[in-house]
Amino acid sequence: MLLEVFGQVFISLGSSFGYLIYFLQPKFIMLMVHLTQWSDVGGYVFGNLYGKTSFAKTISPKKTFEGVMGAIFLPTAFMCLFYILGQYSEGKYAL
Repeated sequence: MLLEVFGQVFISLGSSFGYLIYFLQPKFIMLMVHLTQWSDVGGYVFGNLYGKTSFAKTISPKKTFEGVMGAIFLPTAFMCLFYILGQYSEGKYAL
């Protein structure tokens, strides 16, 4: 019962949140898509290169804690880079 309720709430809130973001600022949708892709890439690369500590074996046997940290770190780093580049392109900082 709880999973069914959670599924309905998650789907309805997620779609309404996407609807609001689209009408407030359409470029946020592309940003979220790209950050999701970079999260997958970060998890895969960090997990393959540094992964030793097992994490959530029942979900995925090859999932590692280092991969999870990579999935958090890489999109955060790219978001910071995009923010800095945006500030430079608006002329707020001089190169």
